[in-house]
Amino acid sequence: MDEKFKNGYLTPFGLLPFSKDNKDLINLDRFMSHFSSNTDFLISMFDYDGLPESIDERFIEIYFSSNGSIAAINPHDINPSLPDELIVITGGRSGQPKNYGLGEKYNGSNNNPSIGVLEGTVGVNCIVGYNTSNMAPDFDSYYYARMLMEIEKSIMFNIRFARLAPILKASDSIKREALEELLNNIDDGNMVNIVTSNIVDELRDDTSGVYEAINLTNVDDIKNLQYLIKAYEDILRIFHTKYGQAESGTGKLAQQSVDEINASASASFVLALDKLKQRQKFWNAVNEHYGTSITVKFSPAWSLEYQRYINRVNPDETIEGSEDISELSSEDASEDESELESEEESEGGDGE
Repeated sequence: MDEKFKNGYLTPFGLLPFSKDNKDLINLDRFMSHFSSNTDFLISMFDYDGLPESIDERFIEIYFSSNGSIAAINPHDINPSLPDELIVITGGRSGQPKNYGLGEKYNGSNNNPSIGVLEGTVGVNCIVGYNTSNMAPDFDSYYYARMLMEIEKSIMFNIRFARLAPILKASDSIKREALEELLNNIDDGNMVNIVTSNIVDELRDDTSGVYEAINLTNVDDIKNLQYLIKAYEDILRIFHTKYGQAESGTGKLAQQSVDEINASASASFVLALDKLKQRQKFWNAVNEHYGTSITVKFSPAWSLEYQRYINRVNPDETIEGSEDISELSSEDASEDESELESEEESEGGDGE
């Protein structure tokens, strides 16, 4: 294991430390399992076409999700000794603040030590794009992972304490060893023989006729597990629905109508469409600046859900394939981009 990672998990939000306590390791394993699944879910939302070989599609979405912004830049434009190819980097705005406090420059890297940290001037030798309208990373990956981890801990706790595990009493080590052998034989399915009758007599309660034991568990509590599983499924469904994958569940409330359920499904595309719009604005600007022909659209899973969304809103309208979805959204994005450029030109903007 790499020395600098031996004390924690490396995540897009930094190093999550753990101690030598096995409980901490187990809890972090649970967290990282959910965090990884949540991140995979969000970064699978879009597909790209026309990318040069120097840009890895996976890292576009990983950078957007973990940092909230990326920049398209040609390292050769910054330093003639560096490769002449278009790449994406992630970092942050810097330099002299312009309108609304955004710096005129962007500092970032793609973790290539031979290139290092690059600093470009926004709109001059680099183009900056954002994950969402509020320029934020996907904090929900972390937030919902914590919630799911806590529910899962409760589920495991209920399973553990639903085991029938009485603690039998023995007065000395000889009787304890005989009792352990007895229980092991039962576990192994072997015929059980009691060598001495006094062990049985000592364990047996004269009044009740059963072995005297201490029981720390209550097997009846396992019935509560269904409510924890339902809570787990509800939290996961809230997260998925929030980003366009409207899931149906079995927990429909009696006073809830079908139209009300569909209304929440329709609202689920607000954030997904905003993320698509921000990416299209970014790649439209990249194409214009660098002469590329890069396009972005919903991936098949989101395209299918968007078609269902359109059908719920307007059953007479049909959208065939994610290309049509991208064309509709690209037109809107281009109009917004033109308006933004006009405003920036009149105010001395950064040309982003």
